[in-house]
Amino acid sequence: MKAWSLTPNEVLKELHSSKDGLSQEEADRRIEKEEIKKSEGFADIFLKEVTEPMILLLLFIGVLYSFWGGLIDALTIFIVITILVIVEVWNEFNTKKIINSLKDLSSPTVIAIRNGVNVEIKKNTLVKGDVILLKSGNKVPADCRVLEANSLEVDESILTGESFPVEKKIEKISEETPVFERRNMVYAGTLVVNGSGKAVVVEVGSKTEIERIQRLSSEIKEPRTFIQLLMKKLVKIVLLISIIASFSVTVLAILEGQNLQKTILTGLSLAFATIPEELPIVIVIMLAVTAYTLTKRKLFVKNLRGLETLAGVTVIATDKTGTITQGRMSLEEVYTEGKLKKFSEFKSKELEKILEIGASVNDAVELENGWSGDPVDVEMQRLSKPKTKLERQFPLENGVLSQIRFNDKRFVFVKGAPEIILEKSRLVNGKKISDKEKRKVKKAIESMTEKGLRVIGFAYREIKSKEKERSEVEKNLNFVGLAGFIDPPRVEVKNAISNVEKAGVKVMMITGDHPLTAKALAEKVGLKGGLITGSEIDDLSDEELVKKTSETSVYARITPEQKLRIVNALKKAGETIAMTGDGVNDALALKAADVGIALGKGSDVAKEASDIVLVDNDFSIIVEAIRQARKAFDNMQKGIKYYLACKTALILIFILPILFAIPLPLAPIQIILMELFMDLAASSAFVYEPEEEKLMNEKPKKLENFLDFKSELDIIKGGLSLFLAVSIVYFASLWSGASVAQARTGALFTWLLTHVLLAFNMKSNATLSKAWNNNKIVLLWAGAVFTVIAFLAFFKPSEFFISAISSREWVLVFACSIVFSFWIEISKIMKSLTLVIGFKKV
Repeated sequence: MKAWSLTPNEVLKELHSSKDGLSQEEADRRIEKEEIKKSEGFADIFLKEVTEPMILLLLFIGVLYSFWGGLIDALTIFIVITILVIVEVWNEFNTKKIINSLKDLSSPTVIAIRNGVNVEIKKNTLVKGDVILLKSGNKVPADCRVLEANSLEVDESILTGESFPVEKKIEKISEETPVFERRNMVYAGTLVVNGSGKAVVVEVGSKTEIERIQRLSSEIKEPRTFIQLLMKKLVKIVLLISIIASFSVTVLAILEGQNLQKTILTGLSLAFATIPEELPIVIVIMLAVTAYTLTKRKLFVKNLRGLETLAGVTVIATDKTGTITQGRMSLEEVYTEGKLKKFSEFKSKELEKILEIGASVNDAVELENGWSGDPVDVEMQRLSKPKTKLERQFPLENGVLSQIRFNDKRFVFVKGAPEIILEKSRLVNGKKISDKEKRKVKKAIESMTEKGLRVIGFAYREIKSKEKERSEVEKNLNFVGLAGFIDPPRVEVKNAISNVEKAGVKVMMITGDHPLTAKALAEKVGLKGGLITGSEIDDLSDEELVKKTSETSVYARITPEQKLRIVNALKKAGETIAMTGDGVNDALALKAADVGIALGKGSDVAKEASDIVLVDNDFSIIVEAIRQARKAFDNMQKGIKYYLACKTALILIFILPILFAIPLPLAPIQIILMELFMDLAASSAFVYEPEEEKLMNEKPKKLENFLDFKSELDIIKGGLSLFLAVSIVYFASLWSGASVAQARTGALFTWLLTHVLLAFNMKSNATLSKAWNNNKIVLLWAGAVFTVIAFLAFFKPSEFFISAISSREWVLVFACSIVFSFWIEISKIMKSLTLVIGFKKV
């Protein structure tokens, strides 16, 4: 269907729809027929996983076992391999499931008409025939035929390359009209920059015009995080070490005359166990679980990179309305006809005019469950209704919005920054404005802003038919008065700001409101530091602004362009910034910030430019997100240190016996069994470790220090602990006359026991007396390991090369496991005692 060549009614008829939209039942029926991209299922991931190099290596080992060992041996190793693959697939499946659900939750919304009522729905649930509302700041969600256009202008540069906005009409045009000339169509991915309208969806998904040119951003592979890239480099290094070590062990053992077949199997098993293929997925699991946790607080993470960066944030640059304040505006005071009074005490024609202008120059939309939009617009819609029809709307400029409206006459209605509107006015309440009256208005503005009120100015005038452009109509206005709206601070904000500042994060408030309004609110919520206005910023050079940011916490009368300058100045000062924003023009600043946080009721453009979407606009949730990001950073660091310590120990364990020309300490099947438990610990157990007690009293994390010198020392110490425990048991057993099978059994039990105790010691900075039982997943994992040890010790299955060991060897196993893991615990106790003694001295 060539919708542009049909009238609105003809298009609706073709789509079996109406101006009142589809019924919900019909929409549900149609969505089942639309092309829906399904995420990978368990079976898809399983098939993909079994073709991975490491799994193919495992299967190759299993095949060799089939030829070189007995049937029972081969079946046993294939069972272990199957369990390993299922664990890998389950982890990846759950991680992808979480990430897909996050994408769905953060998917943009659109206002559609269903059952004749305005409802907010997810963009990906739109179907052909849906009637949607368009307003400035919306990203068009699908290809649509325009039904109504009120000064509707759309930026189609993403589609046509044309940089100037296109004004939309509703009249039908020729079938042969090319895309860039279809004035009655709006296309997916384009941006509404002015006005409002109504349109019917004609194409969705892969059939839209933009999909013929490029894939939508939702299908582009998400860029890797800093730590993921670091892990990728680390995997290459460890991979090289693992291959060299495994090859060397195999060659040297063969040269010493050890069994060729068993040596090759051992070398391959060692390569499998030491190659760190799980590292990238461990990072993704931890970040994805953290992101999913935050959805319960109505904060949706769009990309994991932003969440990771939150751990290192040093500055939160936040808006005022709805973030620090409650976002529920109520009209408190009015100034008109030379008088400043409480709104409830005022009654006059001029007040009615203020309310009419406020309800007319208004972007709020009525939904099934109430109004949606800017809190001031919502309040004005509650108090009055428009009495004129919209002819043309002009976008926000210098804090001022205006519209040309008409009934039997034509008017321009103007609202916004009172100082700007006052300068554009020639009259005040119908009388020629005098300097004295200007001073009275400015005094009223000052009085209202000192009380923390958000002050909006209102003006209008009758205009002639030839006056159509903004420059023509926004002059010689009749200033009607001021409205002061109260938006009290959120109760929890003061405490949240105090807590986040203790964590080394500076809070800045950046607002378009009057300096005195911003100052009054800053004092209420405990924001310390200087105040600077947008006009003062314009007078500063970039270098001067960088210096100014260190002593400033409140920025007032700030334009989007100035907000971008502030972000760049903070970055030059070495800060890591989390920036909030909601407007179309905030997109640049959100993109420039290290972490962009779009407010839930903001524009689609702001949401697309951001890393995170904050649905409830609550500042305390941003603080909670930083807490969770820091916790994830710590747990990733602990998990990776433990994982690499185990890999280090495993390589060392095999090198020492080669040097002494004695049999290798572990059988291939034993190595694979050990790898199973290592994977479970690294990929699952550490993910759910609770946060450290003083997490939010520490400085922000530095991503570049993820694996610093201290971390490397911890890896070496952990690896040596495990290596020494296993090696001493193995060598002592052989030198005391035990058989190789008995020595290997002792070594395996020592490994399994010590790597559990090592996990308990490395998972928390707190002592075991405080943290031994704070992670149920670790307890379950440890229980599983101890159960396997008991099973092997009792049944002594020959498939795992288990032999009976003496009570003396059992004592040695337990003694080495405890001694070589609990020295870490002793160092924690000594450190805590040192801190307590130091505190008492102070």
